[in-house]
Amino acid sequence: MIRRNGRIVDDLPDYLGARGHLVALRDGDLAYLHVHADEDRLAFEADFPTVGAYRLFLQFRHGGEVRTAEFTVEVEEDR
Repeated sequence: MIRRNGRIVDDLPDYLGARGHLVALRDGDLAYLHVHADEDRLAFEADFPTVGAYRLFLQFRHGGEVRTAEFTVEVEEDR
């Protein structure tokens, strides 16, 4: 969910044919994933190949500009 000044932003036009693009790089060897958002909303589904820390870069268009958000997730083994 994208927020600006605490409010949800839901008026995201397509950027390069999708609501958003997500790139994930695995810590250590830089294994790479590129995922497009769902057709109608900024939501993603991805299968990470292994456990570990992944640095994620989300790009989307808002207010006439392309924005990039960065964050890290830790992928753990299914239990």
